[in-house]
Amino acid sequence: MAVYVDESQWPFGRMIMCHMVADTLDELHEMAESIGIRRKWFQDKPRFPHYDISKSKREIAVSNGAMEITARELVMHTEGIFGNCKLHGKLARDGKCDVCEGRGIWEGVEETS
Repeated sequence: MAVYVDESQWPFGRMIMCHMVADTLDELHEMAESIGIRRKWFQDKPRFPHYDISKSKREIAVSNGAMEITARELVMHTEGIFGNCKLHGKLARDGKCDVCEGRGIWEGVEETS
């Protein structure tokens, strides 16, 4: 399962929230269910489908196998899966760039200021 949680810390009431995404929607919903997140909280954004989860749920997700990534990596990942590979500019198909098979979102991408 390839599920990711970012380091974002957005206040929501008395909670601190972050984002949870995955390589596929099935993986995302499966993880959400396993950590007790209701499906009605799913953020069905065309280019950024995700769940907003609390810090305590984030810890559970990580203990269940979710990978911790930066907010920047999360954006690059979702654009690579649901849009264009940041390295090659190719449209993703089946979750992978035709050129690098998805690795371009992680490797060889230089920081911009």
